Amino acid sequence: RCCFRRCCRVFAIIYHSHFQALEKDKKAINHLNTCFKHFIFFSMKWDLIDFGSDDVKVLKRPIKNIKEQYENENNSMVM
Repeated sequence: RCCFRRCCRVFAIIYHSHFQALEKDKKAINHLNTCFKHFIFFSMKWDLIDFGSDDVKVLKRPIKNIKEQYENENNSMVM
């Protein structure tokens, strides 16, 4: 869990401090977004991150969007 919390911090730093530089290269930003999305999906599936912790709060909005997408996809698969 500690490793995943630290990875979350790394994503927060990248998005906060380096996002403008990455925006110039569309492939880089797409790759970053895909990695982040897979990281969140994996963390949710195996309950590896406390989504109420301070480490995650800075990424609250993107995580909320990803969680909603994940829940919608899972609900549509069940039906």
